[in-house]
Amino acid sequence: MRVVVTGATGFTGNEVVRSALDAGLDVTAVTRDSRKLEARSRLTVVTADITEYGVLDGFLRGHDAVIHCIGVGGTGTGKATTVVSEATAQLVPAMVASGVTRLVALSNVGAGSSIAQGSRLYRRVIRPIVLGLFLRWLRPIIDDKNRMEPIITASTLDWTIVRLPNVIDRPARRSFRLSVGASAVGLSISNIDLADFLISSLETPALIRVAVSLSN
Repeated sequence: MRVVVTGATGFTGNEVVRSALDAGLDVTAVTRDSRKLEARSRLTVVTADITEYGVLDGFLRGHDAVIHCIGVGGTGTGKATTVVSEATAQLVPAMVASGVTRLVALSNVGAGSSIAQGSRLYRRVIRPIVLGLFLRWLRPIIDDKNRMEPIITASTLDWTIVRLPNVIDRPARRSFRLSVGASAVGLSISNIDLADFLISSLETPALIRVAVSLSN
C-alpha cells in the first residue's frame, strides 16, 4: 500500500510515518521542512505547504490512501486559525481528481458530534469551565476542526475521522477504546497506539464514513 501522510514532521505525523514504514507501507511524507525527516527505505519526502492551491496535484496520483495529520502544532498560539480547514479544502478535491479514495483524518474530541460525548455534568459544567479557564488555546483548534469535518463528510471519499483527546508521548498500551455518539471518551491516547490505530484503520471497512473518538 502507498500512503501519503500530511503534517509528517509533527508530533503525531512523525510517529505515523514511522509506524507505516515499520508495517511495510510505502510512504510519501508531506512537510514544510524536509530536514526533520531522516532518509529511510520506502520513504519519499515532499516539501510543500498544502494550504496553497494546486500543490497536491503532482504527487497524489498512484497512492492508495491519505492520513491527514496536519495541525498547528502543540497548543497553537491561542489565536483563531484556519490552517487545518484550508489544507483540507485543498486536499479533498485533489484526492477526488487523482482517484485516491481513502482518507483518515485527525480531529479533536469536542468537534462535530463528539460535543455530545460524556455525562450531562461534563457537557454542561466541566467542559465549559475547562475550555473557558484552563484550555483556552484549545477552542480555536476545535473551531478549525469544526470547519474541517464538513468538508470531509460532504465528499465522496471513503473517509474516517478520528477525534482525539490529549495525545501523549508514552509507551504503547496496545489497547484502546473507540467511542461513538454520546459514549464517554478517555482523557488521553499514547502517540504510538494512535499511530498503530491509524495504520490499521486504512483497511477496516467498518470505519469507512464513520467518525470515532479514540482513547486509551
